[in-house]
Amino acid sequence: FNTCREARSVIEQIALSLAAAESALQFEHRDLHWHNILVRPTRQWKLRYRVGGVSYAVFTEGIQVTIIDFTVSRLCHVAVFNFLMHDFILVANFASQLPFFRFLFTEGNIVYVDMADSPEIFECEGDYQFDIYRIMRDLNGNDWRPFNPVTNLYWLHYLMGKLLNETSYPRRDPDSQPVESELRALYDMVLTSNYKSAVELVSSSFYFDTCRIG
Repeated sequence: FNTCREARSVIEQIALSLAAAESALQFEHRDLHWHNILVRPTRQWKLRYRVGGVSYAVFTEGIQVTIIDFTVSRLCHVAVFNFLMHDFILVANFASQLPFFRFLFTEGNIVYVDMADSPEIFECEGDYQFDIYRIMRDLNGNDWRPFNPVTNLYWLHYLMGKLLNETSYPRRDPDSQPVESELRALYDMVLTSNYKSAVELVSSSFYFDTCRIG
């Protein structure tokens, strides 16, 4: 990244993507470390999102975010359920080589992976990423079926920390300091303001008022 404004756009795109997915699919990513965020140049000026019937728009600053790797994600949707079950049948013969399919659970319309079957995930140390796995387990009592969207906020907080504390921006525009200050204020409040989901964050936080268009 070159500027704080680019970092701001990335954070807003991630937050609104998570909120939209929560609203539509009862979605938790559950493994949104920085290697699962891809960015690419774009000529689009704005990106639009729909969260709970409300429209939002984000200035791209020339960067578009893609979230990847849904291996341990959780969601609920009939169409997605049917698609995954079809693929599951097709690859059943290869299940022993594919941990995702070995641990995939489908109950009704809910698709999730029981991370309790992989206890080694919770033993790693050395980065906030590994702390979040344990935090998620504490939050859900090691029951990975229910919808606990607050986990998305922990991953958003982690990613904001990477952008604010471990990334340098070679170009300092006149508004760099105010933008960074606003982002740090958001970073400080993500986990301390009793928000329970990305939907609540973007719907209730003053920070996203400027993104709301309807």
